[in-house]
Amino acid sequence: GLMRALGYTSPLVPNSCDAVILELVKDLVGDYYVRGFYRQFDSSELHAMSIHGCDYLCPLKDFFRYTARVIPQDWADECDVIPAYQSLELEDPYDIYD
Repeated sequence: GLMRALGYTSPLVPNSCDAVILELVKDLVGDYYVRGFYRQFDSSELHAMSIHGCDYLCPLKDFFRYTARVIPQDWADECDVIPAYQSLELEDPYDIYD
């Protein structure tokens, strides 16, 4: 999952309403960074998360390198996308289970 992609190896089972927030920030010289936060469902407090191999701010190029193994290279193939010009044709359009 997302937590493992960010470098967390300890067994962490978040509650269904917990949130991981990734923020893209730009510094004064124009460099981009990603920073992460974790919010538990029963709190309004954001907790800073370190991203694998980075401190609080992770340079964007490093973030891409660390997460490349879990980001699909071919989205259409990975998500089984049907092009807009191609439609599914069913023998019986009302029988979706056949």
